[in-house]
Amino acid sequence: MVKYSIDAVAALLRPIRPIHGRPTFGTLYKLSQRITECLRRVDHPKYPDDGFSGYMLDPAAFRLFNDTPWEPPPDVGEYFIVPATALTEKEQKSALSEWQAQKDLRDTFKNVRTALKEMLERTIEEAYHSATMGRRGFGNDDPPAIVARLQRLYGKPSLQEIDTALARLLEPMDRTQPIEVMLRDIEEVQLFLLSHPDGNQELPDHTLILHAMIKLNKTGAYVKLLERWTAAQWLSSQRQ
Repeated sequence: MVKYSIDAVAALLRPIRPIHGRPTFGTLYKLSQRITECLRRVDHPKYPDDGFSGYMLDPAAFRLFNDTPWEPPPDVGEYFIVPATALTEKEQKSALSEWQAQKDLRDTFKNVRTALKEMLERTIEEAYHSATMGRRGFGNDDPPAIVARLQRLYGKPSLQEIDTALARLLEPMDRTQPIEVMLRDIEEVQLFLLSHPDGNQELPDHTLILHAMIKLNKTGAYVKLLERWTAAQWLSSQRQ
């Protein structure tokens, strides 16, 4: 496990552009997307493909990428204490190695939080910070709480933005591209809906699956495959 310093995480976040003026749903949504992309590059042994992105994602949004729920690294303390069960020198060295790996992971997590707060203070204009009047910053809030607060205050999408997002579900699939491209497009619509500050705006899984099947069917290239899949689903339901 490589421990990332605050400077190392800040370097990954540095390309994120400031939001000029009052934040909007569009600018905050884009900011959240860029944060997710950057945090995926911070290595995490439990989430090799997603890094620390789960820290800033809604649990339902993270589930679109990973079946393992996000959990912050445990706090193993500042100093190593030999476990009572580690009797031999080999067992003690193994326990120390495990503790050090967990300690490095926890330190990385703390540095991620610090770097994110610094990035948000840089990215959001001071007039929209939440610290005491006359002082810059977001107080003691953690980064997920900061973004959630900004979304509640400034991040409600317009009806036109919602209509545009939902219209993507009706767009035909490009049959020259892999199926994964179409599925990712549907997932992005769900991520958009999950970002609504009022909550509970996302579509149920069966509705998303239905839209994916309709897109596949309209290409004309997957008719037999869909027929077999539908038959298998019916047989499965009869066995239950």
